[in-house]
Amino acid sequence: MRFSERGVEEGSTIYYHTPSPTARRMLYYPIAVGEFRCNRNYRVHRDRFDSFLGLCVIDGEMHLEQGQVRATAGAGEILLVDCFRPHTYYTETAAETVWMHFDGGESRKWFEEITNAKGQSFPLGEAAVRTMRQAVDYVRGDRDEYEFSSLIYAFLCRTAVQNSSVGSHEKQEAVRKAEEYIRANFDQPLTVEDIASQTHFSAPYFNKLFHSVNGSSPYDYLLKIRLEKAKELLLQTELPVHEVAEQTGFNSTSNFLCFFKKHIGFSALKFRKLRF
Repeated sequence: MRFSERGVEEGSTIYYHTPSPTARRMLYYPIAVGEFRCNRNYRVHRDRFDSFLGLCVIDGEMHLEQGQVRATAGAGEILLVDCFRPHTYYTETAAETVWMHFDGGESRKWFEEITNAKGQSFPLGEAAVRTMRQAVDYVRGDRDEYEFSSLIYAFLCRTAVQNSSVGSHEKQEAVRKAEEYIRANFDQPLTVEDIASQTHFSAPYFNKLFHSVNGSSPYDYLLKIRLEKAKELLLQTELPVHEVAEQTGFNSTSNFLCFFKKHIGFSALKFRKLRF
């Protein structure tokens, strides 16, 4: 349907969807989608609107204020907003956007995973933008809710894995070099600062960069390498457990045993007795 309000130009559209009980229980679902042409008077402030918002900027700029976050998205970029919390977004000149309010499934986990790695504004790949436009078409055409769910899931996957925010070969190479450094020094008491020092990036920036390329933080990657080496030593040597812990960089045997059981599902001693 057509939509008109202060700051929204003629030709803008908005479509609403009311999810069924089944969708609320087990699917991802849209709440509202639209394509807006906004002038400099466009400003939205809400205390709460129970959903997450993905707002793709096609032209112009949109600004977000939420808690301590101040973010700006230009053409080809997205704002991700947790609308369960107070938020304000606006344009100071003009902007063309395509957007979707959604919830359900593991939406919060996806939101946290993506924004922890990239922040609440970042470049968006063309495939993700096309998926957002397709969502508008789906809601307008009142498609099946399972199709809605699969489309939102595809959008989240594409947003999480695409590396527009990484960009240059130099940054990709920095992550590759860091991975090699971790694999060569996993038995040492490494910190993110130690790993970032192998590049010319600051530790906070490098942490986000590594996550955007690798899908995990540098520290999580380090723990993964330590765990893989520990499994190898347990199965292929007769080393006591405390020596396995020491040789894989854990600061104590008890920490190693707790970490191993948490991630494998049973004790290191039981794992040692397994046959593959």
